[in-house]
Amino acid sequence: MIGGRMGRGFLTVGVSAYDLARPDAVPWAQRARFRIVEGEHIRVHGVVHTRREYDIRGRKVVAFPDRDEIASPVLPLHDYWRDACGGVLPVPKQKIDPVALPPHLLAHVLLVDVVLDPPDFRYRLIGTEITQLTGRDSTGKLLSEIPYPPDVGERIGEIYAAVAHSNEVLYTEDPADWASRDYVRMATLLLPATSDGNRTDLIFGAVMKVVRELPDPD
Repeated sequence: MIGGRMGRGFLTVGVSAYDLARPDAVPWAQRARFRIVEGEHIRVHGVVHTRREYDIRGRKVVAFPDRDEIASPVLPLHDYWRDACGGVLPVPKQKIDPVALPPHLLAHVLLVDVVLDPPDFRYRLIGTEITQLTGRDSTGKLLSEIPYPPDVGERIGEIYAAVAHSNEVLYTEDPADWASRDYVRMATLLLPATSDGNRTDLIFGAVMKVVRELPDPD
């Protein structure tokens, strides 16, 4: 990490891959104001990235998290991006090799296609542990087809849209309300990926349960 902090303010995130003026745009493909809580600078293989904390519908989402703030279960995916993929963004599709990940992570991997017409997100691959947690297999389904509560589905869509537009590595650690299990805390790490070397048309991620140690009582 190198020096420098960003001031507080607002970042308007537009989804440039989508035509936001189109009347058939799904609700989450609208311009969203993500509040920047704080930011620093992270260096990966000589490339400086801006670390930011977004407030997306009341949830903290970190762009370019420092390695020591990522929960250990999904940390191997971050290291895979840094080492096997050379820290390149968006990650070239040909460099994505789930088999190269640690075996324990395979059941928690997520591959999501960025769909343009109409704008949506399609689950190409969902790990078996994620399927077991949700109680359904959404492989091949569009995000808009999954019966999430409206606020949950729109929040997931806005996070995916942020990855697709900004080409940032995003990390969040929240209750699994998308699986109707608010008592389970999940860590999610998402990487932007590309099949044509230009725009982000694929999101590669991992979702795993987190157990945090409670602080010692005073």
